[in-house]
Amino acid sequence: AFYVSRATIYYAQGMAYMQLGDTAAGRAAYERALVEDLGFHMASVRLAGRALSEGDTTGALQHLAHAVAVSPSDAPLRYYYGLVLDHAKEYKEAEVQYRQAIDLNPHYAPPYLHLGRLIEDSDLGSAVASYDTFLMRSPKSDTTRVWVENRLKRLFRAP
Repeated sequence: AFYVSRATIYYAQGMAYMQLGDTAAGRAAYERALVEDLGFHMASVRLAGRALSEGDTTGALQHLAHAVAVSPSDAPLRYYYGLVLDHAKEYKEAEVQYRQAIDLNPHYAPPYLHLGRLIEDSDLGSAVASYDTFLMRSPKSDTTRVWVENRLKRLFRAP
């Protein structure tokens, strides 16, 4: 036998409600998961996604800050938090999250692309290195590779 926590059950219910299009019930289920277990960070991530879909960037950032505090060694989570911070024009904080995602998992490609884009104006050499690292680590099927390749060509095009 194995134990399934109430938080896990509420989280699963939240996902099911969201799939059915009942966002209010989904959000309520995610919130119940957090009441049961404040350390269940994926419920906070789902609530952040819901907040973003409603245009509530502040709410999303609050949920993501909580999720990162609970699970600080999750590189994709730090990357996602960086993206939302970047979207909110909190560039310094976004850079910190991208760098932490890279430190946690140097083989995870996406943060390199966004870090490069973010630091391009202030440190072109590091931005190019970040883009190059993205190209080395990302799968050939990644469609954002084309953007990075074109960006590098534009950066080094003679005037």
